[in-house]
Amino acid sequence: MNYRADSANFPVQLKIYSTLRTVFRILFFALFPVLVFSQGKKDIEEVFDRYFESIDQFSGNVLVAKKGQVLYSNSFGYANLELGVRNDIGTKFRIGSLTKQFTAMGIMVLVEQGKIGLHQSIASYLDSIPAHWESITVHQLLSHTSGLVHAWGSSEFKKCTALELTTDEVIALFWEVPLRTAPGKSFHYSGLGYFILARIIEKASGLSYAAFMADFIFEPLSMENTGMDRPRELITGRASGYLLEDKEIINADYLNMQLLKGGGNMYSTAHDLLLWDRALYERRLISEKGDSTLFQPVQKNYAYGWRVLDTPHGQLTKHNGSINGFFAQIFRLTDEQVLVIVLMNQTRPEHPRLGNQFFQIVKQHLLNEKNKH
Repeated sequence: MNYRADSANFPVQLKIYSTLRTVFRILFFALFPVLVFSQGKKDIEEVFDRYFESIDQFSGNVLVAKKGQVLYSNSFGYANLELGVRNDIGTKFRIGSLTKQFTAMGIMVLVEQGKIGLHQSIASYLDSIPAHWESITVHQLLSHTSGLVHAWGSSEFKKCTALELTTDEVIALFWEVPLRTAPGKSFHYSGLGYFILARIIEKASGLSYAAFMADFIFEPLSMENTGMDRPRELITGRASGYLLEDKEIINADYLNMQLLKGGGNMYSTAHDLLLWDRALYERRLISEKGDSTLFQPVQKNYAYGWRVLDTPHGQLTKHNGSINGFFAQIFRLTDEQVLVIVLMNQTRPEHPRLGNQFFQIVKQHLLNEKNKH
């Protein structure tokens, strides 16, 4: 049976109201200031719901919290369209490059255990690397200043995304690729660097990457719904991924998530990411000094696994994660302790803009009056 967007099996209301939602969305943004300031905080859920309901065929989970208190949490669309299973609070989404912040934390845990040196050459932890990588440090991998290329920029890597390769085999694909710049010279985003960091965690800890993350991060924080997305494993509540192309929803291409270990292979839920957010404020995993290092920008507002910016509302730490059929965003205004999480099980041309626009709405609606002007 074919489940395409114009099929009778596809949720009819999503197609019928496509044009109406587009029109409503335009009107919503025009009238938003009036809606917010005339209705007040008691209608926060209605205001936020209207935004997402105005987006044609939006599918995902959204959470807004302040100082750990959930102010808004809702689910939209379907975890599996073909089976008619809707997203709910327990749906697990691939989080793509949000994985990097967990890898960075794992490195910092090992730094404080004395097992890794941030300014040590990566050759200290890996059995074999090409000569032109020997001057690269752990710090440079974390901050994307190593000069390594981005894995997704390689045609050879893209050819292998459905194959069964070990992390060492994935890394070896890039041995002959020249560095973009000398290590430490400039910022170049590199998922490859985080694949290498995952391997360093394994070498330094004596554990698999998955076991280390479970033992030292997920279990201590009670993040029971976060883990490694493995294609053969049965994962209760795991969402399927989709693409929205020309207003038609199709299945995302298969991707062996294990190839992205350390850089994009995790799944999580909105509630688990709230637990993560609170643990960062409480410094439950590393010391104050380690926390300061983790969030210290190096180049281009990038620290270790996080983008860190100074804004009129205080420090903003954030990151996006995009992977076949999924898009994730986390925003943390640390002075106000405002958290915004958007997890989508669809990719679409405008997906970064959707979360960014919602974050702007949240700021206008939640921040203290003194910070709104």
